[in-house]
Amino acid sequence: NSAIDALTVLQERSLANVSGADSAKRYQNSAALLFSAPHHHFAFLISNFSFKRSFHPQSRGSTPNGLTLLCYNKNRKDEVYTMTNPITFNISIGSEKPHSGTQKVCPFCHPEDLTHILDRKDDIIWLMNKYPVFEKTVPTVIVETADHDSELSTYAPDKLHEVIAFGLAKWQKMESDKRFRSVIYFRNFGPTSGGSQRHPHSQIIGLEEYDYRDNLQGENFLGEVIYENDDCYASLAEYPLSGVGELNVTLKKEGGSDGFADTIQTLARYVLSDFPIRCSSYNIFFYHLKNQIHAKIFPRFTASPLYMGYRITNVMDQTSKKRIIETLRSEKYFG
Repeated sequence: NSAIDALTVLQERSLANVSGADSAKRYQNSAALLFSAPHHHFAFLISNFSFKRSFHPQSRGSTPNGLTLLCYNKNRKDEVYTMTNPITFNISIGSEKPHSGTQKVCPFCHPEDLTHILDRKDDIIWLMNKYPVFEKTVPTVIVETADHDSELSTYAPDKLHEVIAFGLAKWQKMESDKRFRSVIYFRNFGPTSGGSQRHPHSQIIGLEEYDYRDNLQGENFLGEVIYENDDCYASLAEYPLSGVGELNVTLKKEGGSDGFADTIQTLARYVLSDFPIRCSSYNIFFYHLKNQIHAKIFPRFTASPLYMGYRITNVMDQTSKKRIIETLRSEKYFG
């Protein structure tokens, strides 16, 4: 069964090397350096993964001040944990970013004024992010369309397929750059999504000293399959990363990006229209684990204090779960 392929236990770590050059100088040269790595093949990176409930990932990086922590769980007192280093956010740069709610002119509506452009396709533009708020990263932005008021959940099929195929190709291109321990690809939509610009766009960021897969476990991509086509399958997360209602989409090893994009769009449309909790925002995150690509669609609403304070995730009750699956399998969505 093609869906079962995704349940392979992923146990190896990525050993990608990272450049030690100065961060500011690296950013200045990023546009040229992005094209220095071979791009005729994909660098499929392997994650540290296990489906065992006892598994706890550890960062390969050094801890703050070399600190090693002991687990506070009395039942696991012999286990030693290594802290995952945070990424530094430069507030001075962040405070200069324009925001859709306060700016007079949308910067993405004037492509003639954009600089450090890496590539174009029709009205899609890939460029360096003008505001590199995260240190030791190479941030890029994909302006997905010239239409300020459009949105991924409403893209026409051809536009949708073009945007997702373009984004996946640029993400995989950056993954082949040995400067990065990992590369993240995501998009925000809505007032509570964490984004600063309404204009449809996504982001690809190369992380020089951080591997996002250290924060994941295999269970995070498991759940009852809601829908399956020749390219991918979708499920409702049983072990979410952060909260209620996370939806998974897994691209099959021989699958194409068009069916993958269609499924993501349908789930985004569901989140905005019929999710049990009123929701006007979402995030889409992409993950490259071993030889497979996954996406997660996160409904965005006020975060649970249990998660914010204790990292305790929530799953929904069985009645609500059944209702969500029935709705998604109806004629309005996947039926």
